[in-house]
Amino acid sequence: MHVPVFTLFARDIPGSPDGIFAFATVLREKAKAGEAVFVAVRQSDGLAPSWRGTSADEYIKSKDAAADDFMNLTDGLYKAAETLDGYAWSLRAHQSTAAEYKATLENYDRQLEQAPISQKGQVYNSLLSAAEEVRNSFTTLVEETEADMRVCAAELRNYLHIEALNYDKHGNNHGHQHKLSDADIARINGQLDRLDPSTVGQGKIGDCYYLAALGALMSTEKGRRHVRSCIRAHYDESGKQDGYLVTVYDNPLHPKTSRSQTVFVADVYEHGAVGDGSRPSVASLFEAAYGQVHPGGTRSSVGKRPGIDGGVAPKGFRHITGGSAHDVHPQKGPCGEFHYDDHKRQQIIEAAKTKAVVANTDKGMPGYNSKGEGHTVVEIDGKKQDMKMSPGHVYTLTRADASGVTLRNPWGHNDLASGGHAGAEFKMSWKQFETYCNSATIGEIP
Repeated sequence: MHVPVFTLFARDIPGSPDGIFAFATVLREKAKAGEAVFVAVRQSDGLAPSWRGTSADEYIKSKDAAADDFMNLTDGLYKAAETLDGYAWSLRAHQSTAAEYKATLENYDRQLEQAPISQKGQVYNSLLSAAEEVRNSFTTLVEETEADMRVCAAELRNYLHIEALNYDKHGNNHGHQHKLSDADIARINGQLDRLDPSTVGQGKIGDCYYLAALGALMSTEKGRRHVRSCIRAHYDESGKQDGYLVTVYDNPLHPKTSRSQTVFVADVYEHGAVGDGSRPSVASLFEAAYGQVHPGGTRSSVGKRPGIDGGVAPKGFRHITGGSAHDVHPQKGPCGEFHYDDHKRQQIIEAAKTKAVVANTDKGMPGYNSKGEGHTVVEIDGKKQDMKMSPGHVYTLTRADASGVTLRNPWGHNDLASGGHAGAEFKMSWKQFETYCNSATIGEIP
């Protein structure tokens, strides 16, 4: 009876290239159908050439927007088909190489089987080194196949993604995206070498819990290394960089899993996070990737199709790092006042040196009036200024010592009580911190 020994070092690589090629053909057929719809919608106003007035103007505006959507969908279907073709060819090549490895190992097993019993040990030892080399090569091949699979999945998600509409009362669609330009990519590549919380500027999406956590990670060297590790350049078929592969640790469709996902980002939210000069930044990439994996996009995080608008700081940390985070709460005194004792203050001070920390405000804290309004005099850019404190908001905590804490608003600025804006970073005393912040969240960095 033949007992396999070396053959166990490799196996078949699963998958059906022919099936993948066939599905790519289906997508191309759907793309052609989409082209026909695009042309029909684009030319539909010609069916009523004499139509004039406000209603006609509004129809043309709506028609043009719908035509653009069909064009983007059609383009995405064609790109998805190309991605599937590329993966199918790669998979076929890897399967062929795996078959060669298996054939080599089967030959080693035949040699071992045919050897006299007295020489089997010697033959085994003579073949072992070469067999292990084959096993190592096979392991590398599997890793390359899995990497190709993840990139293919990320590209398909991007090309076939339909972003949820999310209009505000002014008619702005917070889900609207625009492609990264060559200048945007060059700028972001430069930011990766000098990550800093100043590259985080929240837009009109309510994801301060996520962006403040990202800013906190950028405040320490260990956190900056993690952020860099989550971003890789993505190149098109010509070798030109056209976006980024971003790792997120969230799967809204399967919330009980904690595995990371690779997301291809080539577009960012027009009304979303920006960096210096109100231009796309590293924060824009994370936000776009985070929104892409959520069925609701930029909509509320509550509901059957959750979005990214609204959340708590521990969730923000967990979805960026895949690690844990915990809150540090003050004690409530007999008169309704709040206080962080020496132990908790020191806990926050030490955490700010090596971990990622944010501060959470709440309208129920004593610094806010019945309307949820609050303001206090803090130090901004070396000057005392009366600044509004936003309730239900999350600030990045960049430093802390015995005299107080330094916070940074993920908006990229702060609103002054008298009107106008001031810098994003400010220092306040512990007493002020206890008056407005109901907790600090400490995030572990992988």
